[in-house]
Amino acid sequence: MGQYRPGVFKQNSTVKTAKYRAAKILTISNYETRSSILLDELGWESLENKRLIHLATIMYKIHNNLSPSYLRRIFTKTSNLHEHSLRNSEINCYVPNPRTDYGKGNLRYRGFVLWNKIPSEIRNLSSLKQLKPSLNGKAYF
Repeated sequence: MGQYRPGVFKQNSTVKTAKYRAAKILTISNYETRSSILLDELGWESLENKRLIHLATIMYKIHNNLSPSYLRRIFTKTSNLHEHSLRNSEINCYVPNPRTDYGKGNLRYRGFVLWNKIPSEIRNLSSLKQLKPSLNGKAYF
């Protein structure tokens, strides 16, 4: 996830296409049926939603010191940058400004932006088992 990888987009679109084709076959639907309707009918999550839940899980592990130290080193809380007592500064991450669009795809940017969007009640949950069910189907993704 760390760096931009040019071949990944093509690979992801191929997996996505195969998943949607399988959904159309399983539901015996015609070509014009929207894939989001088919995924809902089958109870499948979109690939993008699965990726965001995985990213939120990684950020939860980083925030709660459950990840390797090399990942925790990139994590900077807003409260560590200045002395102002801002709302949620203890749990919000400092989001660095990427210099290019490619920089918006790395863990340091995407992960922190996603983490800051998640409500503090969910970010402060006591276990990873509680986190995953509370993330499913939420609008902040």
